[in-house]
Amino acid sequence: MAGNLLEGLLTVPPQSKPTAGSFDTRPKQMEAWVAALPMANTGECARRIYTALREMNRLVIAPQDRFKALETLRAPHFHVTEALKKHYINQNLPLSPKNQKIAELAIHLNSEMAIGYKAVIAGKLAKTFSRLNQKGLGTSLHRAIRYLSNVMLCSYQVYIDPPENTWLELHHLYLYAEENHLHSTIVKDQVVTDALLDSCVADIYKQILLLALSGPYRLRQPITDAVYLALKDWAPHCRILPYETDTGAKNSFSVNLNSDAAPGYFTDNGNANPLFCRNVDTTEMTRLISESNLPRGVQAKGIPEDVIKRLALAWSGKSHRLFSRSTRSNEITITLG
Repeated sequence: MAGNLLEGLLTVPPQSKPTAGSFDTRPKQMEAWVAALPMANTGECARRIYTALREMNRLVIAPQDRFKALETLRAPHFHVTEALKKHYINQNLPLSPKNQKIAELAIHLNSEMAIGYKAVIAGKLAKTFSRLNQKGLGTSLHRAIRYLSNVMLCSYQVYIDPPENTWLELHHLYLYAEENHLHSTIVKDQVVTDALLDSCVADIYKQILLLALSGPYRLRQPITDAVYLALKDWAPHCRILPYETDTGAKNSFSVNLNSDAAPGYFTDNGNANPLFCRNVDTTEMTRLISESNLPRGVQAKGIPEDVIKRLALAWSGKSHRLFSRSTRSNEITITLG
């Protein structure tokens, strides 16, 4: 079921056959191209990587060859997107037009990487025979979710709505991984910092779900980044469970895997499809955080204590509105700054 669903819903641009002048994705040529990147010139390097990704994603390439080319690009892509952050993190808001464009470039760079790995997955699913094995497919699912999560993170940090269908694709990628028993397989992720080495699809998916539940538009930019990093350690203590109308758990949220929406509370009017709905149980995670009883290796670096308390409250579900709204007509004074 999920395989057919995924084939129809992965947004990959139309692709054409390579010509003599097309970007060369052969391994030796890719390595030489990456070695020649002007890493000291962030702007030019970002432009070249973005241009290369856009062209690659619109060419017909065998899944295993596309996968190898994308893996070669991961390290320079990471260093460039990290370098771009200084132009939109800890800057005066609203961002200047120039810095806003740089933030959008970071989003596009991550989006194009996600498109590349989605193209690998789509190519694998479209062929009954492919040299890309299950391990490569699982890694591609992990990578696609990682880069789509980066799109969400950057959108939260500059306080804009994420691109349309980002949540829908995240949900469907996770659903496919879950139904094909690829969601709990550990994937190596050494291109990023030491805080983000090995993880599985389920944990990086929970990582972005929990960030969305933390109220990221109410967090300062560096705190959002710190929370996302800390969730690498915290997310494994959260569980994704089959959907039930009443879980009996206080710390439970719902997610509709067939919608372009973040997790949260939603009222089941009887039309919820258990195939596409899941409960997110944060009981154990919030207990560890609220009791300041974090196990060894579970970090909260860079997050003030008062913010951790607010996060525990948000993830416990206790911040959910308990009373109905009432209409009032009064004057209020607001100070912004």
